[in-house]
Amino acid sequence: DPLKRGFASFVASNPNAPKRNAFYDALNAIEPVAGGGSVKNTLGYNVKNKSEFLSQYKFNLCFENTQGYGYVTEKIIDAYFSHTIPIYWGSPSVAKDFNPKSFVNVCDFKDFDEAIDYVRYLHTHKNAYLDMLYENPLNT
Repeated sequence: DPLKRGFASFVASNPNAPKRNAFYDALNAIEPVAGGGSVKNTLGYNVKNKSEFLSQYKFNLCFENTQGYGYVTEKIIDAYFSHTIPIYWGSPSVAKDFNPKSFVNVCDFKDFDEAIDYVRYLHTHKNAYLDMLYENPLNT
């Protein structure tokens, strides 16, 4: 049951991403975000199976290390494969390939607080959450 999962997950190894780290801190202040990588780790160990870890949470914080047009890495795809909602920051063109109704695009909001308010809304409104979770991730 997706509604019985933990709140959010985060797996990163590059500490040099100040925007991502700031968003993590702001989101974590509202609800605990489980960190399974070497950055912001909350488990005491690095996860061995990323997909298995992500699938235990409703959302996955997947920020690219840098923001560049067309630069989309495995992060958003890993979230989809784990059947969790990506909270994405990165390529301004991400919605050309991925359905904007299937993920939270942090760049669509005026600031981090507004994006976090939307994540909190999804977290507390099960129908809105499930609608997004079951959207086709690819633009067809």
